[in-house]
Amino acid sequence: MGQLIKIVDCISRYEQNIYLYPSRFVKLKKQQWELLLTRFEEEGKEYQLIEKEPAQYHKPRLKDKLLNIVKRNKETMIEEETNHNEESFSFTADYHVRPTSTKELKQMYLDQLFRTQLKWASSTLFSESSLSRSYYYNEQLKYLLQRFPDTFLVLFQPILKLGQAPVSLDTIILTPTEVICLHFLDGAELTAYTGSAGRFWLAKKENEQKILNPLISLNRTVTVVKKILDKHDVTLPVQKVVLCREGYIDYPSVPFDATLIDRKEYPSWFINQRQTKAPLKSQQLLAAQALLTYAERISFERSEWSDIGEG
Repeated sequence: MGQLIKIVDCISRYEQNIYLYPSRFVKLKKQQWELLLTRFEEEGKEYQLIEKEPAQYHKPRLKDKLLNIVKRNKETMIEEETNHNEESFSFTADYHVRPTSTKELKQMYLDQLFRTQLKWASSTLFSESSLSRSYYYNEQLKYLLQRFPDTFLVLFQPILKLGQAPVSLDTIILTPTEVICLHFLDGAELTAYTGSAGRFWLAKKENEQKILNPLISLNRTVTVVKKILDKHDVTLPVQKVVLCREGYIDYPSVPFDATLIDRKEYPSWFINQRQTKAPLKSQQLLAAQALLTYAERISFERSEWSDIGEG
């Protein structure tokens, strides 16, 4: 599961300690999944015993067992929060309606963690940002966070500030070995795109329409990213990728430094990314720190702390 370290202009907990939180996330994710899976499996064993020996294994006994599991889960959460410093970074998985399968349990778990990641990427202990609810249903964001390795650090549509001017950029993914500047080209399924060096591309399915050339924003993103990384002596290569998962791209004279991934190339590209086994690297974290240094942040004091101040 990719880690969301920055979203638009929101304040992020990762900005406070980029060297601590990515590894903590991996540990927390694994620990909570094991707790949740253990609870699910123990419940399953209890239900099977009830079906075999309903007279001896009645519901009160099952209820007591389940309460003990939940209690252990909460105790683990309290222990984690106690061990954390003031920049709280905790998460406890739970469910109220028992999933019907391990697959359903896993998806439910990932959805809970997705929502928690949005909280981490838009608040700290003392401050928070206004994040549009639309991001909780953003398919592209969910795709990046739920389908890629834990070691992929994602800046989703970040706004960076160079000098006095905030600049909106395409999504940036920091992998252990490279930086991917990514533009989603998501339209109707089987749409055919004709690329060109001009300001517009053509998108054709039933009708033909113009769309803004995605390489324009990608070029801006790559320029900004390279400038920041060079300034901080980061040596990771920077890739420029247009991702069209459901359509086709025809651009015979595509610039040499751009990679166009359409419906034909997508499966192999996706598998290659998913199979990345490299751990978090120092250059990757240095790149993340450098980019976050220039991040635009619009936030306000969290209500619970402002209430204390007024008191």
